[in-house]
Amino acid sequence: RRPLSRKKKLAFASVFLVVSLGAAEVVTRVADAARGANVASHDPARTMYRADPFMQVVLRPGAELIDPEQTFKINGLGFRGPEFEGPKPAGTIRVICVGASTTFGHSAPSDATTWPRLLEGQLREALPGRTIQVINAGVPGYTTFHNLPNLGLRLLPLEPDVVVFYQGVNDLAQQSKLARDPTGYRIVRPKRTNHGVLTKVKESSLLYLVLRNQIQAWRRKHVTAPEGLGSEIAAAGPRAYERNLRGMITLTKEAGATPVLVTFGSRYLRQPTPEQERAAWVDMHLAALNYEGLLAGHKRYNEVVRALAKRYQAPLVEGEVLSGNQELFSDSVHLTEAGRRALAEL
Repeated sequence: RRPLSRKKKLAFASVFLVVSLGAAEVVTRVADAARGANVASHDPARTMYRADPFMQVVLRPGAELIDPEQTFKINGLGFRGPEFEGPKPAGTIRVICVGASTTFGHSAPSDATTWPRLLEGQLREALPGRTIQVINAGVPGYTTFHNLPNLGLRLLPLEPDVVVFYQGVNDLAQQSKLARDPTGYRIVRPKRTNHGVLTKVKESSLLYLVLRNQIQAWRRKHVTAPEGLGSEIAAAGPRAYERNLRGMITLTKEAGATPVLVTFGSRYLRQPTPEQERAAWVDMHLAALNYEGLLAGHKRYNEVVRALAKRYQAPLVEGEVLSGNQELFSDSVHLTEAGRRALAEL
């Protein structure tokens, strides 16, 4: 019997690889369906966002994540939570909560357990007989550079009576990397796109998503903060944050609504362990600041919030009082169920 040629061996190996990967894909999808999850649970960004010329991305209407640990639905107007009419119904007090993932509800298991929805329940109890509507306008990843145009283009046309601002974490994390940029503006470089066969396979493979997420989780767990991280934030960062927040306050007041400013809290401790220091750095998107710098940055950005509240005579809510309480945070900045309830009750 003649041995197989190298070409035939390669062909058999290729067929075996394709069949094996196909079988693994089927098993992965069946297992996912059995636990009641959808593809979005492995890669929310794939179905959660759509491109926008002003904010880069906005939440995609109708997007849905189904997972045993978390479920959310983006309504027809592009907000997390139940459907509502664009024009404000007569007699309704409409509150819009502006922010990023800490407002959206990064760790909230359902739409009803985000702090904006919990706030809605608190207000309805405090104002019986009144129609109260609280809209969750948080978008994961947003900074004030996103929410300034978002407020003017999408939120104020909804005729809010009150606009609550709980934002600053992403600004601190991103602007900490721009010490050499005197303007404080974030430079976004377009990503290379590849529409080849391999890209199409990756985009449709659940197995690929599961393996990628496992690798990324391992890398995040073992990443080490580089030497030379700064302990001081660049002055351009707080200036840009102050400028954007000032613009949002002005727009809100000009629209006849009341701006409410909230300082933000964190899980940071004054005397952390080395592991807590590393986790804080990872949670803050690998910011160019060491632990001391993150503490100082949070303090400085909250000082901006307080100063603007005083300048514009806007109501101020001290969310920073939650800081340091390990039971209120699921990571460095995102809230647990107890934390979301505590923030809503402030």
